[in-house]
Amino acid sequence: MKWTLRDASAPALALACFVLLHWKGLGLTVDGWALWQGSVSLAERGTYSYFSGTPIVSWPPLYPLYLGLWIVVLGPAASTVVLADGVLIVLQAAGWVHFARLIVDFPEGRRFGAHAIALAAFIALFATVNQRDVTSHNLLYTLLPFYLGAVWTYALGRSTSIVPMLALGAALPLAHSMALAFVGAGAFIVAILPPRLFHRLALAALIVAAAVASWLVVRLAFGHTASHVIGFGQGQFSPATYLWQMAEGTGWLLAPAADGLNFVALASLLALAVLVARREKAVALRLGLLFVGCAASGVILLFSIVWIFNELYGLYLLFIPFVLVPLVFVAGSHLRPIAALAAMLVALMPQLYWGARWMDRQRLDVRALGFSENHECSMFVPLRAYLSPTYRSGVPVATAQGLLIAPPSFEDRGTRGLFSPNVDCQPTDR
Repeated sequence: MKWTLRDASAPALALACFVLLHWKGLGLTVDGWALWQGSVSLAERGTYSYFSGTPIVSWPPLYPLYLGLWIVVLGPAASTVVLADGVLIVLQAAGWVHFARLIVDFPEGRRFGAHAIALAAFIALFATVNQRDVTSHNLLYTLLPFYLGAVWTYALGRSTSIVPMLALGAALPLAHSMALAFVGAGAFIVAILPPRLFHRLALAALIVAAAVASWLVVRLAFGHTASHVIGFGQGQFSPATYLWQMAEGTGWLLAPAADGLNFVALASLLALAVLVARREKAVALRLGLLFVGCAASGVILLFSIVWIFNELYGLYLLFIPFVLVPLVFVAGSHLRPIAALAAMLVALMPQLYWGARWMDRQRLDVRALGFSENHECSMFVPLRAYLSPTYRSGVPVATAQGLLIAPPSFEDRGTRGLFSPNVDCQPTDR
């Protein structure tokens, strides 16, 4: 598939949306404060730790290492983090559009230019609206479409190279531990597609083994074995409750919760996916449904055996719309072009509303350098703010470099049981 001007519309729109959503600053949850401190410590002290010197054990190091490289060049300001995340979001938008069209492209004809623009707009808005804060998921969902693209092209016989699957599969868990579910789901697809040969089963096992080995080696090297309470029955909720949260939360990513619109949106997406997937040529969409089902089961399993204070909402579920919406839309455009375009325009409305709402919150500056009204772990900092390992507490101080700020007092809670049942930190905002 050749790269065309309309393919560039997704990263271009993502860049524009990202700038509009970060023109005044960025959001930081408890995860974000730890990751920002970790990246500054890596850049300035060569250690993955809080400014107190306590090692950071609850988050894998790949994303802080990525931020640290930017900080080495541009400094530890919030604007540097925004720029680094902006690059990820642009790559992410390009990756998800490429993934969708790599395996099921629009029909031939110039009239489908509008469809390509609509798909680009949805992915750009969905990526930027739902990944506003500093989080490892920004890197996770940048790597995922390229991993899936490698899996799909190999599974469909369009490529014989196994290196991209192995390399990306090994990198994903270093961005976020939940990626083990994604790697396993992709390997399952490689294993079950015909021809069902022994070497495919061996390759699937090798993909999983490489991912688990890289995750385990880094986990041991950084002393992360005590980061979470792990064991059967250790999840905060039952598997059935997590399944409900997954359904409810995925709907929230697509439509407001008012009058049950979130469930209507999810049911509509799944119904369209099943309906279109019944076509003989809709192989890619059937693979998408299979991946989502396997990955969702893996995520629920992980949540059921690991104590995590968050409910199963938000960032944990972005993979479902990222995979299904583009595949359903492109495949549906083959059958009912006008209806598919109309459905995509409807799907765009909530994303536009949420994006405009966040831009307005920045204009009002409600959360500037203060705790949010409903979530005690969430803060908003201006672009000129920066961190220094030597400034661990105190009020913001204006300097020639910018606005020197200190991390909040909960900075070390990640190593003192943030992922244990006795911590009262509220779930992060959507």
